[in-house]
Amino acid sequence: MTESSAILFRDVIGVYISTMSDNYSQLFSVYAKILGRKMKLKIIQVGENHPHATYVKNKKEDGEKLGIDVSVDIFPETITEEELINVIKKYNNDEKIDGISITYPLPRHISPISITQAIIPMKDVDGFHFNSECYPCVPFGIVIFLKTIGQKIKGKHILLIGTGPIIGRPLIKMLITLGAVVTACDDKINPKLLQTLLYSVDIIITSINKPHILTNNYIYNPGSIIIDAVIFKDETGQLRGSCDPDLKGVAQTPVPGGVDLLSRLATYMNLAYLYKKRSGNVRTNEKLNDQTFNKK
Repeated sequence: MTESSAILFRDVIGVYISTMSDNYSQLFSVYAKILGRKMKLKIIQVGENHPHATYVKNKKEDGEKLGIDVSVDIFPETITEEELINVIKKYNNDEKIDGISITYPLPRHISPISITQAIIPMKDVDGFHFNSECYPCVPFGIVIFLKTIGQKIKGKHILLIGTGPIIGRPLIKMLITLGAVVTACDDKINPKLLQTLLYSVDIIITSINKPHILTNNYIYNPGSIIIDAVIFKDETGQLRGSCDPDLKGVAQTPVPGGVDLLSRLATYMNLAYLYKKRSGNVRTNEKLNDQTFNKK
């Protein structure tokens, strides 16, 4: 990746975030007047030292800038699945809570499916309920990115490295629905087969919380795009993605400052969309809805 492509992607994302933030700030101001209060989002985090605590902190700050009341409830890792579900039920029944977001991963003793299905669809800003009205935020952010840079999805061959329930699986469904040809694998793929794929696909998306998934030891299809969909702290405490920076011959999203920003914004796009659905105001946000590809 050339330095200019990294700057270009960062700038394009920055402009999009700025424009949409202005639009949604105005929209949430209107909703606040209708409700007689700010819209409220509850973020649930299990564990004080959660690996995505920085992401949660930034998401809270994003919401507050948009004029939303965002609170993060942190529970001990010893909380039981039943106790956490009871908390969610309480939030479901609280009319002053407009959206609920869960921070993943959860401790091993808590089933992610049980938790995602405990949130009622009309408050599910994460988009993981089977009957959710919204797209999951990271896949949503990836599609927004591709649309924003003018990259066609229909007919393109996309390699997805990582098939987890938070990013990979819902993204496969989204991309196929949008007409892409999708090849999916995990990090255990044979390196020779991976090399063959890397030299032929148009777009590569990585979604595994491990470093060095892609390195300059591979040869890439010239002009292909690599989307690094994860962000985590490495052993030195630095934020990074799953790909090495500055991969040769490709355009590569920055980490941080890439998909992480768009997925955080997607949370609030989903929150606005759910309010529109609950209120029955089909005229509100129609233009924004077209721009952001929410489910109809």
